[in-house]
Amino acid sequence: MSDISDEYLAKRNQEMMTARSVFLKAGTRGAIIYGSIGSAFAFLLPMFRPSLKTILPMNLRAAIASSAAVAGFWIYGEPASTEFVRQQHLMMSQANKLPRKEYDGQIQ
Repeated sequence: MSDISDEYLAKRNQEMMTARSVFLKAGTRGAIIYGSIGSAFAFLLPMFRPSLKTILPMNLRAAIASSAAVAGFWIYGEPASTEFVRQQHLMMSQANKLPRKEYDGQIQ
C-alpha cells in the first residue's frame, strides 16, 4: 500500500510542477504585455496631458504599472494552467476507458 501511495504522490508532484511551469510561462507573457501597456499609460499619458503630472505622481504611476503587470500575470497564467490540468484529466480519463483486449475469450 505504501508503494502505491508513494508512486501516486510522486506522479501528483510531477503534475503539479508541470502545471506550475505552464502557469509561470504564460503568466510571464501576460505580465510583459499588460505591464508594457500599464507603463505606457502611466508614464506617457502625462506627457500629452500636462495636467496629469500633478494628479499622477511618480509613485502612483509605478503602482499602476506594477498592478497592470500583476494583473496580466494572473489573467494569462490562471487559464493556461487550468486548461493544462483539464487536458491532463481528460487524457487520464480516456486512458482509463480504453477497451480491454480479449484473448481466448478471457479478458486481460
